[in-house]
Amino acid sequence: MPTQSIAGLLDSLLAEVNILATRLNRGGDQHLFPSGARSVLQVLGRSGSRTVPEIARQRHTSRQNIQTLVNRLRKAGSVRVSANAAHKRSVLVDLTDAGMNQLRQIQESEAGFEDLLLARIPKEQLETATMVLRTIRLQLAEQLEQVAPPGKPQKTTVARPARLPRARGERAAEEVLSGEDDFPVNLL
Repeated sequence: MPTQSIAGLLDSLLAEVNILATRLNRGGDQHLFPSGARSVLQVLGRSGSRTVPEIARQRHTSRQNIQTLVNRLRKAGSVRVSANAAHKRSVLVDLTDAGMNQLRQIQESEAGFEDLLLARIPKEQLETATMVLRTIRLQLAEQLEQVAPPGKPQKTTVARPARLPRARGERAAEEVLSGEDDFPVNLL
């Protein structure tokens, strides 16, 4: 087997992250909530009532993205909004009883999958993978800050490399996530 260059290894890693993000997003269909909506439920379940900007900061995404998710979750009866005494224009978002039940179901179904992964992936590999992905995320954030003009909000999308290797039988994430109801995936 020929030795792969470091750039080729990075391309392979990014392709695997892309495929994983797509699969995790598709896994949300069983709960009728794509991963973005699940992540909002998880933030509220962990942290309690939060404003849309606070949720966006925790998820490292835009307020607009979170507001869209909150609107959809509110329409589905999973969250409610209430007045915020600390800020008149920024309401508090909280889980409803239905939202808490949905979150509990999600956590129960995901626990089995996590147990399977934990049995197969050594702790050292998880630590290394986490460190590598964090390094990539921080470097990307630093690069985006350098590109943004001062005083202008930075858009969080990044052009993909011209060619990413794909695992056999996999479609590119752009092809899989092209539906109008798809939510952005924010894993890193």
